[in-house]
Amino acid sequence: MYSFEVQEPIRRAVARIAREELDQALEWLGGEDRALDRRVHEPRKHIKRLRGLLALTEGAIHEPLRRELLQLWRSAARALAELRSSDALLESLSSLQSEVGSALAESEWTRVREALQSTLGQSVVEPAQVLRFSWQQMEIARSRVGELTTSVEGWPAFDFGFRQTYKTARRALERAVARGSAEAFHAFRTPTKRHMYQIQLLEPYWAGPLRARRHELSELGERLGEHHDLCLLRVWLTTHGVPRSSAKDLFVSLDRHVDQLEKRSIELGRRCFAETPRAITRRFRAYVEA
Repeated sequence: MYSFEVQEPIRRAVARIAREELDQALEWLGGEDRALDRRVHEPRKHIKRLRGLLALTEGAIHEPLRRELLQLWRSAARALAELRSSDALLESLSSLQSEVGSALAESEWTRVREALQSTLGQSVVEPAQVLRFSWQQMEIARSRVGELTTSVEGWPAFDFGFRQTYKTARRALERAVARGSAEAFHAFRTPTKRHMYQIQLLEPYWAGPLRARRHELSELGERLGEHHDLCLLRVWLTTHGVPRSSAKDLFVSLDRHVDQLEKRSIELGRRCFAETPRAITRRFRAYVEA
């Protein structure tokens, strides 16, 4: 269960949660009878949860061990991201076709899809090698997480990490609003997702309000993910697939969808990160101590 239990000592809970997440990631990576997209997606989700756990307890766990585990998880995540980016672009193309199929002839959609698959096939390493490498990295991490523990109990185990993650997300939102670039919105997604996972970890301390906040953050993360995938697809279409001059309606629709996602992300972001870091940290400390 990816959460702290109210009566469970935090120093033991950190290792327990890490073991559970690693075991599930290893099961997916080693599951040769399962679909490739799930074998990529599920471990990536567990890695993000693991990084959220270490970010929340930063400052209260042994720093050399924290750095070692983060390096292992980053290596696995980077390898899996190559496979995920291929699926994401193809999924975005399918969604775009279902929305504005008439913008191109069916034969042109087929040509674009085949060109995209060909390009991605040239740039992505063998899936079996990626999965094997990621499994090895996670297996090493699994052998070390028994040493994870916190030096303090109660809110002090969370204070620094919670505040820093929230600050990072809030600053990233400000940059996304100011710059409006695809890169700025993508940079906003990572700390947003990390903050969401931290809320999930703390949810048992007051389930109702924290679950509602997690759902809002989850939607924000999904909108930012869609935005990122569509922006990547737009770049690819422009440089490899379809020039704007030959498919004006297609690009108008794509640009409109990207703009809608940006507006929705800003709306959700301003609500989720309205409080100052000091105010929200004080509020969550009260929840845990109560």
